[in-house]
Amino acid sequence: MNYRPLIFILISAVALTALFVVLKPAPKSPIQQEPTVNRGKTNAAPERSARRFELVIEGGALASGPRRIEVQQGSAIEIKVITDHADELHLHGYDLKLQLTAGEPATLAFSADHSGRFGLELHHSHGEIATLEVMPTP
Repeated sequence: MNYRPLIFILISAVALTALFVVLKPAPKSPIQQEPTVNRGKTNAAPERSARRFELVIEGGALASGPRRIEVQQGSAIEIKVITDHADELHLHGYDLKLQLTAGEPATLAFSADHSGRFGLELHHSHGEIATLEVMPTP
């Protein structure tokens, strides 16, 4: 019996498996993104490319600022929030939270890495105050 074809197939399979293991791309690890929170004034130099938005909340509703925040995917975002009562702001889809203290400005800074439409909601008031729309990069 001739074993040459069988040995050739076996060596080829081992070589292909070795090449696959060596050349396959590394899996992307999920990175837990933590928001940057600034209370009041800061001396740190702001990012030049960050898109900045200011929201003023009175009585659990948006009193001033954009109801819809529209940005391109990959943009650096800073959302400054001023409220007349203590609450917690949630950015759904990104799972980011920001503690709000009455009369003190707070800033949520993050990178808009996920495309889609995401609600900005006050936790205790259970009201959506704005929507973040992240447009996919072309």
